[in-house]
Amino acid sequence: MNQIEETLKKFVDKQEIAGAAVLVRKDGELVVDFAYGYADIEKRIPVSKKTMFRMASMTKPITAIAVMQLVEQGRIGLYDAVETYIPAFSDMRVCAEKVGMDVYVPDPDSPTGQRAKDEVLEAMTYEKAARPITIFDLLNHSSGLGMGPVGDTLAERVMERSDSLLERAVKYASLPLDFQPGTASGYSAVAAFEVLAAVVEQVSGERFLDYLNAHIFGPMGISDITFELNDEQKSRVPRLYEYVDGGLADVTESSVSWKQVNPLNGGHHSGAAGILGTIADYEKIARMLLDKGTYEGVQILKPETVEQMAGKGISHESVMIPGIFWGLGMSVMDEPGKISSSREPGSFGWSGAFGTHFYVDPVHKLDVVLGVNRSNIGGAGSYVSFAVEDAVKEMFYPSYDRFYPGKVWLDTEGKRIQAHGGSVLYLDGTYYWYGENKEKTDGKNGIWHWGVRCYSSVDLYNWKDEGLIIPPEPENPKSPLYPKNCMDRPHILYNKRTGKFVCWLKHMNEDGTQSETVLTAERVLGPYTVVREGLRPMGMDAGDFDLATGADGKAYYFFDRVHSEMICADLTEDYTDVTGYYSTHFPGRKPPFTREGIAHFERKGKHYVFSSGTTGYLPNPSIAAVADTWHGPYDEQWDPYVDDPSNTSFHSQFSCIFKVEGKKDLYIACADRWLPDCMEQDYVEYGKLFAMIFDPDSEKEELARLAKKYPTDRERNTSKADYVWLPLRFEGERAYLDWHEEWKIEDYE
Repeated sequence: MNQIEETLKKFVDKQEIAGAAVLVRKDGELVVDFAYGYADIEKRIPVSKKTMFRMASMTKPITAIAVMQLVEQGRIGLYDAVETYIPAFSDMRVCAEKVGMDVYVPDPDSPTGQRAKDEVLEAMTYEKAARPITIFDLLNHSSGLGMGPVGDTLAERVMERSDSLLERAVKYASLPLDFQPGTASGYSAVAAFEVLAAVVEQVSGERFLDYLNAHIFGPMGISDITFELNDEQKSRVPRLYEYVDGGLADVTESSVSWKQVNPLNGGHHSGAAGILGTIADYEKIARMLLDKGTYEGVQILKPETVEQMAGKGISHESVMIPGIFWGLGMSVMDEPGKISSSREPGSFGWSGAFGTHFYVDPVHKLDVVLGVNRSNIGGAGSYVSFAVEDAVKEMFYPSYDRFYPGKVWLDTEGKRIQAHGGSVLYLDGTYYWYGENKEKTDGKNGIWHWGVRCYSSVDLYNWKDEGLIIPPEPENPKSPLYPKNCMDRPHILYNKRTGKFVCWLKHMNEDGTQSETVLTAERVLGPYTVVREGLRPMGMDAGDFDLATGADGKAYYFFDRVHSEMICADLTEDYTDVTGYYSTHFPGRKPPFTREGIAHFERKGKHYVFSSGTTGYLPNPSIAAVADTWHGPYDEQWDPYVDDPSNTSFHSQFSCIFKVEGKKDLYIACADRWLPDCMEQDYVEYGKLFAMIFDPDSEKEELARLAKKYPTDRERNTSKADYVWLPLRFEGERAYLDWHEEWKIEDYE
């Protein structure tokens, strides 16, 4: 069983719920379809995805969809006064004193969280509403209507089961508001959405259920969500249970909360609660919202409408549920940590009083629909729902608490991280990892890069995709950002003097030269503007490089003078050019022994340079060197890789080395494993190939044989390149890298 199934089975086996059914769709595929337990314990009728669950407040999102359809058509104005459609709302009163809580605590016996005592009601004074209630206010739970102890208590006293929707709405108009419209937030458990349903009837001229059938359910092929059950559907309605004294009691006939919303006992179909349906059909609603308003080619809402429904609505300081804000008929996750939720920020959905629950997660492209049949489970605060969310996260949200060098590394959306040949920057408590986006580089289409992508993290394990900070320019073949041009090794520095982020990019030109493009931005995430293009520092071909700054703010540029030596050059004060002062290191070498993949770091006043040899994407041995100053000399050299029989730097190539903030002496060496599928290839052989390429006296037939055996870098699929991040170990002034199948930052001081 998977984590979701095990979670629900545990609750059923402990007799905390009678049964449950859940559907999870990920990337368009149904990945969890599970039901366990009973719809009727006594008759041993199993629960299933076809069980007609009491959806309770999960009626509200459906009402919101109906309203927003009419808004799209121009038949309702989102900011129209409700009195436009129901004139009884033209003269509203407001409680002059606040009663109740600032924070909503779900309570199955009192949806608003508490009741008002008679003495409070008798002593309350009222003032005139500062402005009319709008349609937006009702959708957004910011109207004040039935949204606190006073309004909710008085509403219960005037409601009658025989009311039509319009009659019920007119009665609500006679009640005081708990606060001035649009000035605060609350939860209108019944009133607001019953008024909205009445508005739908008034505008459309159709009975509310008839409207839903014609404009939502019918077009989506939904036949098992309704207020009016036929005999066959009635046979699929589960019994309602209450958890009491460690067991379950059948309260179907006695549950007050169900009788209040049971459509079979009333004269109208509530827009707030009372609908019954299967999770199979409700998942169609969820999928439509996930797909931005379209279900299997049928458009129910426009994409911008769905975005509006799941967006922040009103701007005021009141937060009814910490970590949650109301959209338009949707509950939207904002700060999961405040509510101990496992959901992603931006996910949205709703819950029902009896344990039904759904949410849509656009980030991970999934929807979840849960059916449960227990009366005192806590509605939006159901621990069963939270436990299912935890299990969904464990199954479908990539989450790491350690490094796995050489393994596939996914971002928080479950996609391969695409930040190759780049570096890591630390700013105000957040790490930014940026690099070449190789997602389209399959070795067949000629694409070398797809811009520079950046990720953010606070723990270095889990990385959120911040998008392309430097996008490709597919319409400009002359640009280094043209996808088929060889752009790589992006490195960014922050210049405290200018307040700008400065990015350098390496570019391999068609004429065989290599040059740099320099861009600047006000923010690390861009946008970046090109300030120099075709820069050849001191007239040299500039290959792989690293940028570094000292404590004094002065910056340096370490680069591979292509196929000859390493250069350390001083940068200008604005970091966009070289001053002309430089030093040379590791001279007189030819491939594969010339240095590239250069990474510099400073520790305890010493300067370290790690570099690899020159064999393209195929890995090779590395060397480390240390010096007393930026410009060296870097005379002391050694192989930093310990116990590497392949002689390939653990099949990887350096991109950067950085110190972990808050740690005494922890440095991480970051490297790309460009070709994880080619680790069996022998360095001795392809090292010989590169030596022969740059030796004019090479034996031509042997060179041709080797060249035929190894594809060029352009023919390599690097879209599935991996990463090797390892901690440095120091022995005196020397640094070494040991292999770890996995390792944790927390294991270091």
